[in-house]
Amino acid sequence: MADAIQDPWGTDTSSGFLTEFTGEVTDSWFACNPKVNEGQTLILHWKLENIEPTDPDEETELTEITQNYACGSGWVSEDGGKTASHPAGPKRMFHASTLYGKIIDTTAGRLEGYGDNATTPDGEKVKVDLTGLMDVIRERGNPTDAEVWKGLKFRFSEVRFDYGVNKKTQEKIVSNRTMPVEFLGVIGEEKKVDDKEAKKQAAKAKAAAKKAPVSEATSDVSGAVEQMLSTVEADDTTKNALIDALAAAGSHAEFTDAALEIDGVVENDALMDLVVDEIGGLWSTRA
Repeated sequence: MADAIQDPWGTDTSSGFLTEFTGEVTDSWFACNPKVNEGQTLILHWKLENIEPTDPDEETELTEITQNYACGSGWVSEDGGKTASHPAGPKRMFHASTLYGKIIDTTAGRLEGYGDNATTPDGEKVKVDLTGLMDVIRERGNPTDAEVWKGLKFRFSEVRFDYGVNKKTQEKIVSNRTMPVEFLGVIGEEKKVDDKEAKKQAAKAKAAAKKAPVSEATSDVSGAVEQMLSTVEADDTTKNALIDALAAAGSHAEFTDAALEIDGVVENDALMDLVVDEIGGLWSTRA
């Protein structure tokens, strides 16, 4: 199909910068910029690396980008950018109208799509999915700690904020900012998740290959189970969960599926052998 004819009298409304990409936050700090509000506004800076354009047809030579998010008036950093503080005391929170405040509220689920005044540059509603992010950063500290964001991966997109009309000039106040719109996980842990899933699939295949003739299973889990598990190094919670799964399963396939979802099983090769081996493993005690 031929490309649509472009109107030669049209104009380019893009910023000219890379605005749709994925990136990893390799450093995060608070600092003022003398060019912004005469250096009186504290700004959260994210150093982004491993930049990949979202559009597969787009290329970039950028190796890193620094994104800046204003924190609001009164905030300062007295420890070289590690933390932010306010003269009003530790109970003071970042204001919801600031860019950093919007990121915090969206992360916490209090704000959808960065608010009613935010759209894509084309006027469409902003789709934001930061699911799972709050669980990660809450364990790391508070929003006043810059490093809670370090080591996270996001997809970024350009968002247009409409701030209404300037009362003096009557001009519309609009700002386009590149914001995180999708949480892609913690750097270094994406592969671990993939490896774990691959290991699950391999275990299922191994169990299928070792499948023995089906025998009438009983609900009685003998002491042989405890004997087998006693030879394996694993915590009692994991072992007890395996015993429960074994007693509840109606087939070896059901047991394998349930066992693979138990924390501490997939990572333990010795336990995996007992799970997938239908003839000589845990399932054999059900015969």
